[in-house]
Amino acid sequence: MKILYIIDKPNMYGSEQHLLDVIKSFSQSQDVSLIAFSKGEMLEHLPKIKVAIFKIRWICKLSEFLHLYEFIKNEKPDLIHCHQPKALFYGTVIGKFLGIKTIITVHSRPYDHALIHKNLFKRLVVFIFHNFISFVSKILANKIIYVNNKMYLKSIFKYKSQYISNWLKSDIKYTTSKSFNKKKKINFLTVGSISKSKGFDLLIDFFNILKKDSIDFSAKVYGHIQDDFIKDITIPEEVELCGFKNNIINAYQEADIFILFSRSETFGLSYLEAMSQGLPIICLDLDDFIELIPNDNIKVKNIEEDIVDLLQKILKKEKYEKISRINIDKSKEYSYDKKMEQLKLVYEEMSR
Repeated sequence: MKILYIIDKPNMYGSEQHLLDVIKSFSQSQDVSLIAFSKGEMLEHLPKIKVAIFKIRWICKLSEFLHLYEFIKNEKPDLIHCHQPKALFYGTVIGKFLGIKTIITVHSRPYDHALIHKNLFKRLVVFIFHNFISFVSKILANKIIYVNNKMYLKSIFKYKSQYISNWLKSDIKYTTSKSFNKKKKINFLTVGSISKSKGFDLLIDFFNILKKDSIDFSAKVYGHIQDDFIKDITIPEEVELCGFKNNIINAYQEADIFILFSRSETFGLSYLEAMSQGLPIICLDLDDFIELIPNDNIKVKNIEEDIVDLLQKILKKEKYEKISRINIDKSKEYSYDKKMEQLKLVYEEMSR
């Protein structure tokens, strides 16, 4: 089978790592190629496949669209599999014109794209625009894959939809057990962009509560820094901003608690990675986490001072070790091999 993957920005965040894993798996047995709408770090990690870069904007010139159209037409793929909103839109439109079956993987909601903007009018415009793009892409697609079960259950296109969650990398090494020494300071770890959508402002509020209660701690934050967002926030001296890094397994292993107050998540891969290393989780109580994060962890509706009491409870030896074991066991449900087999069945269904 000849599979053409399309992505907008090939960085190395969640959706890009997701696609990279898919390409690495299926390039071993299928004829695989990739179109990206920009350059990015993900391209450096690809296996030896055909890669084409088309600088396509949301509103592109007719000549740019026709160039992309002709390229895909000449490639003659059996299947087009699209990731990220712009790729979903252009991939499904061209697939429909050429009579090529298309699959779209939905990694985000319109709300997620709107949330990052401070200006309310701009936020509304972005929300409406992404709703429109999402709706058109879903109408045109032959198959829709959701990485979020709640989104799948609410889909009006359920007849052609399937839920396949994200997964842990194939080379992940699970921790067998983890314990906490109450005599030492608490080491927190956060993995997520320093932005409003990832709740960085709430994270700082939480750390200030700990300082007020004279709790000894340190924190490392890994993720892309949004300068316009962070400029008005005072960072406590206990908090180290480490920037974006690819392989941070050592950081997970050295931490005591994983904490991230995402306001919205379609899956939550960094939470899952933390669970695989036996870390208890502190997060907002989102519906999206009902399936992923066991209730033994700390899930809060908002940042209140009684969160300190909840923290002290999970740091007790028996409680901490129990949560650690539960999280490790839960993370094993999201194995790479299981998810690739699910996707393989989708491809086989589409090739009939």
